[in-house]
Amino acid sequence: MAAVDIGQGGKIVARYLSHGGRIESFSTSPLAGDPNLLVTACADSYTRIFDLRRPLPVMMFDGGHSQDATTSAILLHPNGIPSLITGQESRERIMFWDIRARSLVYELSTGNNGVESMVWDVGRSTLWAATTRMHDEYTQAKIPKEFIAR
Repeated sequence: MAAVDIGQGGKIVARYLSHGGRIESFSTSPLAGDPNLLVTACADSYTRIFDLRRPLPVMMFDGGHSQDATTSAILLHPNGIPSLITGQESRERIMFWDIRARSLVYELSTGNNGVESMVWDVGRSTLWAATTRMHDEYTQAKIPKEFIAR
């Protein structure tokens, strides 16, 4: 993983040793958090937190199963508490971690939906998750026409 300075014609200004697998997503924590932190979610189920001033991750969180991609990760600081939210596709879950304790606080099942991506709405203290249906035996939702964008 590398940091590139676009103002200098794409010059690589820093390199980071990261995952052995494909990085699925990344997130920073500019609001109420540390602007030097970056989190990466990876296909190997691990989430890593980097301090951008160092080439190696400062923390790692194991999603629990090497075959299940961690597809999304968000750093946030509700009430000043450094926290991490991760989402997984195959295990159909969202996990909330306490960074200080380096432990899982709770887990939310997404039913038959794999987590594709997530975003935290700071103003509403709301987690938005985009999911995909994992099992074909379930029926499609019937959405009224007035709710479908054109």
